[in-house]
Amino acid sequence: MREALTQRVGGLAEAVIADSRWEQDDLSVSVLGMLLYGFALATGRIAMFLDIEDINAVVFECVTQKTGAAESWTKGLVAEAAASAFDKAHHSGQYELIGVGHSYFTVEDQATVVDNVFANIANVRLAANRA
Repeated sequence: MREALTQRVGGLAEAVIADSRWEQDDLSVSVLGMLLYGFALATGRIAMFLDIEDINAVVFECVTQKTGAAESWTKGLVAEAAASAFDKAHHSGQYELIGVGHSYFTVEDQATVVDNVFANIANVRLAANRA
């Protein structure tokens, strides 16, 4: 089952990165990572009955292999996602992104999901530029 989750999450990551709108920077990878975490969490728990450790490993693998992010940086991203997924107070922005990623589980049209990923990256970038 873990391999099946890796294929689903990795396929989404590949579709996003292959899109001409992709910008390889920390913010884009961070937002994508949180969205992938939510997607992996929903798919891994609801459909595949995987443990959190397996889900964390899949997200780690997909983010490092698909985006080229450093292993130590990605470990921190996954740890933050795991902490934020069940505790809005830990980081409300990450919690919300994970929730959006969670909703991808029910969407069959991958182009719609990819568009939503870029909309979320743009929204976070806009908020970061205002801060």
